[in-house]
Amino acid sequence: MTAYTVIATLNRPAPPDDALVDDVINGLWDHGGALIADNWQRVQILCTIDAATMAEAVDASRSLLSPWPDQVKIELLNEAEFEAWSHPQDYTTVTEAAARLGVSRQSVLQRIQRGTLPARRKGRRWAVPWAALS
Repeated sequence: MTAYTVIATLNRPAPPDDALVDDVINGLWDHGGALIADNWQRVQILCTIDAATMAEAVDASRSLLSPWPDQVKIELLNEAEFEAWSHPQDYTTVTEAAARLGVSRQSVLQRIQRGTLPARRKGRRWAVPWAALS
């Protein structure tokens, strides 16, 4: 089993009202339910799901989040992806990594593809750990 973090963005402005807080905390207690706000000040629900595959995690998250139908986006992150998402200061961009290493951006991308430079996906972009550049 793999632990997946679910981040569901709702079409509701932050901060959440007390009723939503109570619903999320009570409804997702066994899954570590929490509420935060995204960069656009929309409410986001965070919880954790254990599943054997990503497909199982998707099905489970749909079921768990069904009480809140006003979702505009659902993200599923494995542990490494969540670590990168939750600690952005520990990572840098491919462009910055290239400058630090004194190589081209393309060279950094090739190293990532070969597995000689660790990196994590953040959406469509790569995040390179600062620790790998020293």
